[in-house]
Amino acid sequence: MNNLVGKALGFIMAHSALIGSSLEKGQLMVPYIVIEKDGHRTSTEFEADTQGEAVEKASNAFKKLMLNSDLIAFAQEGLVTLESGEKQDVYFFKVWTHGMNEPLEAYQMFNPIPFSLVGNVQILNFPESGLDLDKAEEFAENLNVGIESHRTAGALWMGWFTNN
Repeated sequence: MNNLVGKALGFIMAHSALIGSSLEKGQLMVPYIVIEKDGHRTSTEFEADTQGEAVEKASNAFKKLMLNSDLIAFAQEGLVTLESGEKQDVYFFKVWTHGMNEPLEAYQMFNPIPFSLVGNVQILNFPESGLDLDKAEEFAENLNVGIESHRTAGALWMGWFTNN
């Protein structure tokens, strides 16, 4: 389970960064879900009049799709508040597969213009999700495998990082 979730999180992180790297100032990434069922992967975007409405539509769909998917991953753009009180752009992720207690939640900080990734992915609920802490290193290795598996973003990933 750790390996599968790690690969899925890596893939969706890479895909989100690829989308973000091509957006113009003021544009936001449309929330989307990647579903794996019977060895096939599909993606659905959730557009709406506002980002809040789009996120709500995607969140509701995520809950419903969990029932009939082998694996499901969700991505949205948002903000976190840093210790300094400043707001930081992030991609929020949820990944779930059978056997988990709850979806794994994580975020990756980024700067939108010029686009760059900031720091490492932050996992919010690793043990609570039901993933095995003894296999956290394997999870991290598979996270990188997932990033590298993205045909376009995998090759660009390391070049997107900043020293901030």
